[in-house]
Amino acid sequence: MTIMLISMMPLANAAEPVVTRRQIASDIMNLYNDITKTHSSVSIGRGDGIYDDIPNAGLAIEWCSVTGIMIGTAERIFEPDGVVTREQAATVMYRFLRYLDNHSRSTFADFDEASIPEENRFADDNCISSWAKYSVYAIQVMGIIEGDENHMFKPQENLSVDEESLILSRIKSKYTDEE
Repeated sequence: MTIMLISMMPLANAAEPVVTRRQIASDIMNLYNDITKTHSSVSIGRGDGIYDDIPNAGLAIEWCSVTGIMIGTAERIFEPDGVVTREQAATVMYRFLRYLDNHSRSTFADFDEASIPEENRFADDNCISSWAKYSVYAIQVMGIIEGDENHMFKPQENLSVDEESLILSRIKSKYTDEE
């Protein structure tokens, strides 16, 4: 499997390159095309100029916005070079999986975040933002993400390129193995 990763933006003093919002949008769209054997498109004019900070957003950002997989950081602001945290990535991946499942909650129909036993929760559960918690645990149950050796998720840390690649690989395996 080959997933093209674009534009790595290293954080100051960071050992690993991290993922930007522009990069994750592009990588998700490429994975969608790879899984579905189609080419993503956006209705003419629908995505053009939806963000003031990137008037010509490009197909990947427009596609992720129009499909609801990603949203801006503020009204009409996308912040394409902003760095993605692990909890933001979990939320984006959850929305992407729902989109792959034809916009339904079918993959997650039996999932209840409240029913996760305490021993299966991340040790830093209290650090996961309330808006991200459902997404984090939904994709954890699917085996898309996991904690470190201390069962820490580290939700506020930036997503590394290697972590993103592993997540995308797991999603691709899930969808190509089911066919």
